[in-house]
Amino acid sequence: MVSFKVHNLAAILVGGTAGIISNYFLPELDWLTLAAIIFSGYLGGHLPAIQNPSCESYQVIRASTAVAAFVTPIAVYFYRPTDIVLGWFAAYLLFHGAWWLLDRISLYRDYTRYMSAIVILPLLVGVLGYLTLGANTVVPIFLATSIGYIVHLLLEQYRLIHINKSLS
Repeated sequence: MVSFKVHNLAAILVGGTAGIISNYFLPELDWLTLAAIIFSGYLGGHLPAIQNPSCESYQVIRASTAVAAFVTPIAVYFYRPTDIVLGWFAAYLLFHGAWWLLDRISLYRDYTRYMSAIVILPLLVGVLGYLTLGANTVVPIFLATSIGYIVHLLLEQYRLIHINKSLS
């Protein structure tokens, strides 16, 4: 398997590039939206590995979603402390419900390699961006996540080609 360091570096590059491009084409975006775009590109680079709980990318995604579940209500409801508590409760329920569902789905092998997952998982990240940051974030977040996702899959495909060449 391509090492975690290579996937992580590719995810960082995709996320950073997505942030730079988004800032260039959409200069009216605030820092929170740009951070979400960068973060979604980074997560997209690790997203195909969520079916394997022993993989380091799975741990990155799980820890990132836990941090996001804590930080997002603070960022969205900064001026209303009572709403932060309700936001944390809702984020806690969504976090555990989503991971329960993903862990059940992961019983089916390689579901993240299907074409539907390549579209649906980044779309879900885009919908979460829409719910927290608004409509102007959907396309950049979806594109950043999709590109990171595809880069991850291409790195794995490169590994398979390299292994096949060395065996012959």
